[in-house]
Amino acid sequence: INYLGDKQKNDNDFKEVVSEITRFSVGSNPRALKRLLNSLSLINSINKNMNEEENENNTNDNLDKLINFALVNIQIAYPQIYKLLVQYPNFTGWDDKIAIQMNLPKINDDINLKLDAQEEFDEEWEKVLFRVCEKDYFLKKKVLNISRLLNKVRSIIEDAKENTGEIISQIISLSSVTNLEAFDKPVVNYHKGSLLKGVRRNVVESLKKVFPDKDILYEGKRVQSNAFFSIESFNKWRIWSWAHEGKIRMGFVASEPLGWSFQDFNKNLEQANLKEEFENMRSEFVKIIAKYSDFESENLKHHTWQEFYYIHFYFNLTLPNIDSFYKENIINAIVDIVAKSHTMMKKTKEMCSRIEEQTKEQYEKWKNK
Repeated sequence: INYLGDKQKNDNDFKEVVSEITRFSVGSNPRALKRLLNSLSLINSINKNMNEEENENNTNDNLDKLINFALVNIQIAYPQIYKLLVQYPNFTGWDDKIAIQMNLPKINDDINLKLDAQEEFDEEWEKVLFRVCEKDYFLKKKVLNISRLLNKVRSIIEDAKENTGEIISQIISLSSVTNLEAFDKPVVNYHKGSLLKGVRRNVVESLKKVFPDKDILYEGKRVQSNAFFSIESFNKWRIWSWAHEGKIRMGFVASEPLGWSFQDFNKNLEQANLKEEFENMRSEFVKIIAKYSDFESENLKHHTWQEFYYIHFYFNLTLPNIDSFYKENIINAIVDIVAKSHTMMKKTKEMCSRIEEQTKEQYEKWKNK
């Protein structure tokens, strides 16, 4: 059905992951495999039709293909789990609060101890999954495979340095076109690539007026589930969107390194006498986002990648329809946040240099070990 591209067809590691996903879900049942292929064929046709004029070079194609493949497998093999992912896509964040919303029975202390001893159920979200499966005879028999499957999905997303909830939300709307059951929360159907390209174009052209002396460039050859642009080459922004509770949510993020990750993040700041300066910058970012009612942020969260801590200048907005994203006040708000974030990211580069200078000797000792 040509679901895989030429590179993917020749990538044995990629094909092994595809096989592993299916082993944990539909297995080798001929009817289930046929339904899987029919669903993927339909999705592939829709996707090609929506993007027929776009370049085929997409750096995120492997991630999109694998997660979509996994979601279709889950939809066919474990429809109840799929429904939960539609409602609560950030499955690694499932906790007791979500369990109460799901009306799940509690587990006693003895079972809890046994779960703690198993790799597949020692995290809180895995215990919520266990409680979900306990209510259904079929899922109860398959609970180990389901946990392994979701853990595989998580590792794929985390290896790509993406957010689990955001990726599932983005891609699940495509797999849902093959679903014959109705959900409580409606799925918004829209051409994601066209919306992202349109918003990016308006934002970039407005930024050129704000920064007439800076290079502001379109990045990437294809816009399917992500759109990229950069300011002064170092400040690269990613835009993506997904259906959210009957509306459309759009996310924006740019990241900048802030010190080596061989020691605690706060210790880096303290050693370079930058803790107060960083907290002031965080507070400034929060105030910028708070000016706009439709916008939310994660307040300069950080994560490690390779040997560095990275600060995320992330924000999102949720609007009722496509046209809302093209309104002048919305574009102006996005441009304002991006422009001010750019100034803060320049500060972050300076702070990073100071941290590296202050911790250079300890870093070298750590690296030698």
